[in-house]
Amino acid sequence: MAEEVLFNIAGDIIKKLGSGVLQQIGLWWGVNDELEKLKSTLTTIQAVLLDAEEKSALNNQVKLWLGKLKEVVYDADDLLDDFSTEALRRQVMGGNKVSKEVCLFFSPSNRIVYGYKVGHKIKAIRERLDAIAKDRQDYPLDLLERFREAPLLSRGRDQTISYVGEEEVIGREDDRKAIVDLLLHSTTEDNVSVFPIVGMGGLGKTTLAQYVYNDEKVKTHFDLKLWVCVSDVFDLKVIVEKTLKSIGKELGNFELDQLQARLRNEISGKKYCLVLDDVWNEDLKKWLDLKVILMCGARGSWILVTTRSEMVAKITGTLPHYPLEGLALDKSWSLFKKIVFKGEEPKSPNVKPIGEQIIKKCGGVPLAIKTIASILYFKETEGEWLRFLQDDLSNIAQNENGILPTLKLSYDHLSPHLKDGFGHIQSCTMHDLMHDLATLVAGKEISIMNSKEKSVDERVRHLKLDFRLDSSDIIPVVLSIPKKLRSFILPHQEFYDHDAIRIFSNFKQLRVCGMQDCRMTEVSSSIESLKHLRYLDVSKNSEIKALSNSITNLQNLQVLNVSGCQYLKELPEDIKNLSNLRHLYCHNCYSLTHMPRGLGQLTSLQTLTWFVVAKDSSISKNVGGLDELNSLYNLNGSLQIRNLGFVKNGKVNPNLEKLLLQSLVLVSSRYGDARGDVNGDSEEMALQNLRPNSNLKELKVYRMEAGVSQVGFLPSQILSISC
Repeated sequence: MAEEVLFNIAGDIIKKLGSGVLQQIGLWWGVNDELEKLKSTLTTIQAVLLDAEEKSALNNQVKLWLGKLKEVVYDADDLLDDFSTEALRRQVMGGNKVSKEVCLFFSPSNRIVYGYKVGHKIKAIRERLDAIAKDRQDYPLDLLERFREAPLLSRGRDQTISYVGEEEVIGREDDRKAIVDLLLHSTTEDNVSVFPIVGMGGLGKTTLAQYVYNDEKVKTHFDLKLWVCVSDVFDLKVIVEKTLKSIGKELGNFELDQLQARLRNEISGKKYCLVLDDVWNEDLKKWLDLKVILMCGARGSWILVTTRSEMVAKITGTLPHYPLEGLALDKSWSLFKKIVFKGEEPKSPNVKPIGEQIIKKCGGVPLAIKTIASILYFKETEGEWLRFLQDDLSNIAQNENGILPTLKLSYDHLSPHLKDGFGHIQSCTMHDLMHDLATLVAGKEISIMNSKEKSVDERVRHLKLDFRLDSSDIIPVVLSIPKKLRSFILPHQEFYDHDAIRIFSNFKQLRVCGMQDCRMTEVSSSIESLKHLRYLDVSKNSEIKALSNSITNLQNLQVLNVSGCQYLKELPEDIKNLSNLRHLYCHNCYSLTHMPRGLGQLTSLQTLTWFVVAKDSSISKNVGGLDELNSLYNLNGSLQIRNLGFVKNGKVNPNLEKLLLQSLVLVSSRYGDARGDVNGDSEEMALQNLRPNSNLKELKVYRMEAGVSQVGFLPSQILSISC
């Protein structure tokens, strides 16, 4: 399923090959002929890719052909990225007037040697592509020049809420009445009864639970109503915290024992109704640990559990479970026409029988019906509906295994650039079936590795470790991972700095590296070997005090996140070399003493969370002042300026009004600095000279004797002011 991204990767490579910069560098190194041949071969292959992707679902030979092609295309992308990076490095080196290095690297003899090596690599890739292009003649692939467009569907499911509008629920009135009658009139002997609702994915278990939860009779019958989305991780402490939050209680940093005592105190002797939505846990002991906390409610209390698993129902239920069925055909049609025809009957009499046949294929599953309806909303002719029925829906089964192919139809009708994004979503709230669809689309390229797995599929290019490694684990695990990884996420680990060096040296093709909260004490200079890197997250590594200046050799870097590195004192002095940097997250770095000079040269910067004014700008030539903000015209979102009271003579950047900020936070001094170090007159002058941008929506002033009223100009449309 991940083959769909090939079209976009090939397109990106062709675009690079046609760029003036790459052609100029190709001429410089004498490889333009090879680049043109590579572009021609890729253009020929790309023309049939969309048809090949469609046919790969039913033709295994075409699928294998695409797999071989993908490997070569990725290698071509890596090589051209090397090529572009060297060109960018040349530009940076030249701009910094590093004359000896520039003269050596770009001397005629070195150019010839480098050009020969690059030309040989390009030729080898082109020959591999030519062989694959020749193989395609064995398959009847058509040229496709236009893309089909359809709406992007990405409804969430990671966390559900308790509310649902009654007008949105169709066909569940009888189910609601049956469950409400049970809750209100049951003669069960138990103080707290547990009633599972079981059904396959997409049937609307959550919607039904919401429907019951918001029933007026239920609202008045119970002393407390609570809603908790459990999902696939059954963590007792998290569930207890969510339950307390559902009551409306503020939580501090408490241990489980304290939390469970608070929850028991809140529900003890009260008749409550608790919904545990989307439960997957089949471990009896974990359920019993939670159950013992919840059993202190008054008689007549109920726990509703929604789940796909009959085993979960058997473990949790004190009564036989409620088996949720699919919608009847007439209700399915009502839901379908509400979306496609806005509740009206179709204008063409021939469309309805076609629509009813399509609906039968959905098996009464509301999510599948909504998905199909959203596709057909954009198809107006009878012929389009008929083709959809005959071609797209002909092989879909009317059971749970058929739901994913049904949902995938919405994916198949996306344009190529949207398909590419769908398979690479890292974090997004979505329905569990949509999550399954994303997994299906991603295929073998994306993997979340758990502690039971000892190796990784060689086709994986994007990997997250979902378990904590210790120092004895990391080396063998790292060595077993394919070297062509493009994304590697290792959150919340604990290993030595030399282990990080091993990671940097082992995966030279990385575009994304996430090492959040890994107890690192430094970012090794070996990170400069990751020349393809676009995204680096070393946030919440509180022991890091400085970043190696070698990080500024990563000319492709677009996102740098060092937020929460509490002891980080300074950013790299040559940060101006990161010419492609778009987002710099440095908030909650409470030890930062200043911003580096040259920050203002990062004209692509869109996000800068903190700007720290130096207490004494004369301590170093590398200290940047507020005038660094002058040329950051793309800066938007929220910016916090800290230590504003240290601005000499109250001189504030006059071009702040040219930025695109929505929120501006002004803080006089860092926590721990004595107010005596702050010049009150300078502070007041700074505020008076401040000219926020006209589209600012929020202004906050903290730890200043001079208040918001001293700000020289306040935009008329500002929505929030606080101090």
